Amino acid sequence: MNKLKINELTELSDGGKVRRVHGGFVYIEETGAVFVPRKKTVRKKVDKVYSEELRAMMTAVWNAYPTGKRVSKPMVLQCMASINPDKAIVINIIKDIETKKKTTNWLDNNGKYIPMLTTYLNQRRWQDGNPIKITDKWET
Repeated sequence: MNKLKINELTELSDGGKVRRVHGGFVYIEETGAVFVPRKKTVRKKVDKVYSEELRAMMTAVWNAYPTGKRVSKPMVLQCMASINPDKAIVINIIKDIETKKKTTNWLDNNGKYIPMLTTYLNQRRWQDGNPIKITDKWET
C-alpha cells in the first residue's frame, strides 16, 4: 500500500478499495469511505558519545581561541569529531590560532573579522598557510 501514487485507486482482496491521499489513505467500502491517517514515526534523539581524548582536545582548542568567538561547546565538539584529529593536528591548530591572534586581521576592530570557532574548524582554516597582512597598497 505504501507504493501507491497519490490519488491512485486500488482494489483490495476483501473487495474494498483504497486510495492514497496526502496524510494517509482513504479506505472505500460499500457503506462509505473511511480516512485512515498515516502513522507518523517519531525518531528518538540519540546523544552521541565522544571519547575523553576528543573532549580534552576540544578543550585545548577552546581555551586557545579568542574569548569573544567561542560559542556553543556542543557544536565545537561535533566539529572536532568530524575532523577526527590526532594530537599533531590539534597542535597545528593551536599554533595557527596563536599566530593568527597576532595578525592585524584579528586585532583590528576589536576582533570583528575573527571567525567563530565552529567556522574556523569546519573550513579548516589552520590549513590556509601563512596569515596575510592587509596593507593599503598592493605589493607586486
